Amino acid sequence: MKTITVGHTPDTDDAFMFYALLNGKIDLLGLSFEDFLEPITGLNMRAVSGYYDMTAVSVGYLPQVAQNYHVLTAGACMAEFRGPVLALNKKSMAKRIAVPGFNTTGYYALKLFKPDVECHQVAFDQILPAVLAGTYDGGVIISEDQMRIDATRLDTVDLGKWWREETGLPLPLGVDVVKACLPHTIQKRINTVFKSSIQYALSNTEEALHYALKFGRGIDRVRAETFVKTFVSQYTCSLGEQGENAIRFFLEKCMSAQLFSQGNSITFVDGCE
Repeated sequence: MKTITVGHTPDTDDAFMFYALLNGKIDLLGLSFEDFLEPITGLNMRAVSGYYDMTAVSVGYLPQVAQNYHVLTAGACMAEFRGPVLALNKKSMAKRIAVPGFNTTGYYALKLFKPDVECHQVAFDQILPAVLAGTYDGGVIISEDQMRIDATRLDTVDLGKWWREETGLPLPLGVDVVKACLPHTIQKRINTVFKSSIQYALSNTEEALHYALKFGRGIDRVRAETFVKTFVSQYTCSLGEQGENAIRFFLEKCMSAQLFSQGNSITFVDGCE
């Protein structure tokens, strides 16, 4: 039995997607999985060296890791109508902005929206408190803290909504990737198992949410469900042609803005029949 090492974030939506896979709810097709939790910035950096067999990465970082990994068509996080959210103390004074990492899609989306801002890297779960304390003029919120912003007096700019209005496409935030050196049959099998896990969660929402709440960092069930429903969508089960095109378009826009140089081409992996 092949054991697949998996890196994913300690976020509610990831926990929701991996629930069935990690808890014996579905057929693993002869595979076994061992998971490790890290913030997305850490997962991005580990992907450069091909640390995990399967891992979540920011879409904006794909060109840096495409030599080592192929993109699964299951597991994508696409902002269709919300997020990431730029939370601001004063819109007119938005100069010093906290970002969760310079390798995250939230950072790249911010620079496409407002190229001249001064960015400072802050741990993702410390950004909202830092903005509320006035340490920064604003911050890009990518975690469950998006569900807490409405209770503050901060101004907001929804970067996902802005991107949709500008391009007509969803903003691709994160994807799951699999090592390119694994046999292609194993890559496809991993995608199939992961898709089944997501479908199980969507069909057994109460059960999967109960598990995912353990990773919610204090948010209540209603907010957790809203967060999950926002970021686990039709594209999460399968990117499809539109999802793949949205990823390519976003990367092209980032390269045109000179946010990074031309990287390796992206290869997508679908599931087995």
